[in-house]
Amino acid sequence: MIDPKELRIGNLVYYKYLRSAPDERVYGEAVISGIHENGFQFKKITGNHSLVMDLKDFDPIPITPEWLERLGFDLDEDDGGRSVQVGNNCSIYHYPDYGFCIHYEFTAPNFHEFNQWHQPTSVHQLQNLFFCLCGEELKIKTQ
Repeated sequence: MIDPKELRIGNLVYYKYLRSAPDERVYGEAVISGIHENGFQFKKITGNHSLVMDLKDFDPIPITPEWLERLGFDLDEDDGGRSVQVGNNCSIYHYPDYGFCIHYEFTAPNFHEFNQWHQPTSVHQLQNLFFCLCGEELKIKTQ
């Protein structure tokens, strides 16, 4: 289950739904599109209609190499890391063994670079970090 304080409109999550067999749950990909008293409204990534479901029916999407690629992170063949540019002065790098590094380059005198490490484990946390840095959504490539 996801901590509801971590979610905002635009976040990507998995939602669980029942198939025809009893207790057979299947996951789908969704975008949070609204917040309601009894749950969250979402839109399927591959569909056009919205549904409202209880928070217990949502799970975080783990960060994987496939998800990083769908979110626009380019693979660096030399070191196996991935990166995405955030504006003119900032990049986010992901190294599988270390996590995410936010790299800032400043033009101010005597202060040229700054690195800060973060450990988001799910796609919505990475989206929130990106949004805080640049004020726009991390774009997703639909399959």
